[in-house]
Amino acid sequence: MDKIFQIFHQAQASGSGPLLATTLSPIPPPHDISLLRRFHKASSIFSIQDDIRQELRSPYLRLPKPELNAWVDIYTAYWKAIGEILRAETGQHRDDWATKVYEAWKEVVNFLIRG
Repeated sequence: MDKIFQIFHQAQASGSGPLLATTLSPIPPPHDISLLRRFHKASSIFSIQDDIRQELRSPYLRLPKPELNAWVDIYTAYWKAIGEILRAETGQHRDDWATKVYEAWKEVVNFLIRG
């Protein structure tokens, strides 16, 4: 989880949209193929929002509360979508894997639009 939010903080500090977008990719970077798996395993459904909120807080980057809450919603949805993608990749979904991945990713996009 640390790596994604490290990049998030760099992107916010530099104002780089393309760098920020890399933190929300459903495809891991070629140089760190296990990034998404580590991101998903770093938390649980019971603590994901608190974990993300903690990662987004930084003494160097002060986000207004509404913006912080929007990012928490976005990354929580992203975490859930990554979980669905990983389950589909490992064959844990059977017939409905495409629908589950689609619905989870649609939630990420909806939060991005709202944010």
